[in-house]
Amino acid sequence: MAGLASTIEQMEEGFLKPFYHFLTTGTNSMDKKTFTNLYYCVIFECDRNDRANTIYRYARKILLEFCRGRMAGEVAGVEGDAMLMAWLRCWGSFKIFVHSFNKMFSYLSQFYLENSNKRKIPDECLRVFKKECWTPIRQNLRLALRDMINRGRSGEQVNRDAIKAAIQSYRAMGLEHDPKTVLHNGIPQWEGKKNLAIYYEYFEKPYLKDTAKAYTRMSKIWIASENVMEYLKHVE
Repeated sequence: MAGLASTIEQMEEGFLKPFYHFLTTGTNSMDKKTFTNLYYCVIFECDRNDRANTIYRYARKILLEFCRGRMAGEVAGVEGDAMLMAWLRCWGSFKIFVHSFNKMFSYLSQFYLENSNKRKIPDECLRVFKKECWTPIRQNLRLALRDMINRGRSGEQVNRDAIKAAIQSYRAMGLEHDPKTVLHNGIPQWEGKKNLAIYYEYFEKPYLKDTAKAYTRMSKIWIASENVMEYLKHVE
């Protein structure tokens, strides 16, 4: 197992540390040669040493540590606009992680996971991220997004790009059938078969329900305090 231990050590020194440095500083300290060497280490362990299952378990370990340690902490204990912006930072970092991570383990996905009962790397990344990072905060996230949308509808200046990006994250989390990240203008974006179940169930449906309650409450106030013409203006 000395070879495997060496591969894992190289992976942590050559991939994880530079990647975490990039997330913290925005500076990429990984060179192509190091990345290529690590890629071939994965091939060597899978083929020559027949350790594909061990490499897959190690990949999942990295993924869990990243989501639980790095990402979950980013969105813990915040609410409102701060929650929404923390979520978008978390989601952006996650997409970069998955794109790099999948390239590193692409040989494993293509030749060992393709015909197994295990999820491919991007699919497993999305599953773990939803469980570890999104599920614990999904109620607060929904409320933060709802409140920003409502403030915008009331005429307040809000971050519409943040609203759009947050809604896109809901849509992306529902993708199925081998979702993957693809670079668009240098930025990783999720692609896959569209499934809007998460968007409908955890944002649109409760948002419409909250909106109906709010307008019912407001209409009672308008009817009680204003004349017919003023009420009709609100209805319009």
